[in-house]
Amino acid sequence: MSYQLVLQLPGDSLANYLGMIVLEIRLTRALGDLADVDGHDFGKGERNIFIITDEPQEAFRQARPVLERGGYLSSLRAAYRHADRDDYIVIWPEHFIGEFTMS
Repeated sequence: MSYQLVLQLPGDSLANYLGMIVLEIRLTRALGDLADVDGHDFGKGERNIFIITDEPQEAFRQARPVLERGGYLSSLRAAYRHADRDDYIVIWPEHFIGEFTMS
């Protein structure tokens, strides 16, 4: 799988961490064989979930209902990069202006 999709949310509390773990489990189920939920990092006011896939936009499309049900879309940033590159392409929010970074 040649792309890394990153789902980035604000949060730095224990409750945010536990919610991220639950979200990872739900995403794993929703994505099936399309992608591998490959872990996370947590700190500096944000939490990132890493997803490895050959089809990042399709993976986000399939993840979106899970994110909507959890109430995450309003604060979510989603971006992907080719595994061999460092530059990210933002796919959410749809009209994002700025640079996608991870702390």
